[in-house]
Amino acid sequence: MENVISIGGRKKVSPSEVVYFEADVNYTRVHFENGEKLLVSTNLKVIEERFAECKYFFRPNRSFFINLHYVEFEASYSILRIKDQESVLVSRRKKPLLINALDKIN
Repeated sequence: MENVISIGGRKKVSPSEVVYFEADVNYTRVHFENGEKLLVSTNLKVIEERFAECKYFFRPNRSFFINLHYVEFEASYSILRIKDQESVLVSRRKKPLLINALDKIN
């Protein structure tokens, strides 16, 4: 069984249940696989540090931290489409890191 990781307060999640995290000032919105959403009082930087062991999570820009298993890629890797949901831009600096992250999880 996969380890659970604290995302704030007393809430812990299994990383595979999370589709993506979205920054909201000093809070973070957590979007789950089942469609549930949760607002936690932990900023995105702290969550990214807690999920450092999960190689399939990637931060394409300042506002999102995404589970790459739920993403469809555009050919140029400039936009990530979260399955049946949002499109997220990949910052220019992060594009090479994204390609590297994809090589590690495949």
